[in-house]
Amino acid sequence: MALPKKNRRKVSVEGAEYHWMHCDRGAVVQCSSGNGSKLRIDPFGPITYDIIPLAIRFAISNGWTPAESGPAFWIGYTCIEDHRYRFVLRNADDPPFWSDPHRARVVSKLISKEPG
Repeated sequence: MALPKKNRRKVSVEGAEYHWMHCDRGAVVQCSSGNGSKLRIDPFGPITYDIIPLAIRFAISNGWTPAESGPAFWIGYTCIEDHRYRFVLRNADDPPFWSDPHRARVVSKLISKEPG
């Protein structure tokens, strides 16, 4: 089912067109055709237009296949300055990222992997 037209925004990533919108638990992204699985972005911090292409690239590189039907693909987003560490894999059963008691540990584990 396609995203509703009201409050829906367009974004293009590497030649592919997507629609996205804010939702009750962050943001949701889908191919502009309205087909395929949705990407759910569970945030700790504000989600802006600039974040969406980065989230799409992260999700695709971690297994999201936007043109194929299936369950939603969940990622977490945190407003860490270095974009390499902004996203983590999540699932629908995880608590909202902003209230997840393990969020600080997940984020600090990512930061500790920083080279050098």
